[in-house]
Amino acid sequence: MERFIIWCEKKQVILGKLTLLFGTLMAVIGFPIQIWKTIEEQQCGIHWVLIVAPLVIFAVRIPYSTGKKAWALILPDSIGFISCSILLGLFLYY
Repeated sequence: MERFIIWCEKKQVILGKLTLLFGTLMAVIGFPIQIWKTIEEQQCGIHWVLIVAPLVIFAVRIPYSTGKKAWALILPDSIGFISCSILLGLFLYY
């Protein structure tokens, strides 16, 4: 376990960049595609847990990122929060 921690510390910059990239892609591409699919099919094809869990994660991570001054994470997390809120509304509507 110690070796893994050391490896992670050495790769912290690249891991941070990858986290930002994949988080942004999920928020900007993945969630809007799911919203479009839900509206088009007039039914939500994913389980409510897969909507509520990210919603809670974003709701906690946005203030945490603000406190840590991790400004780059706030925009994609905000987009993800809004998208999950829309998905939850569509889930309840359909």
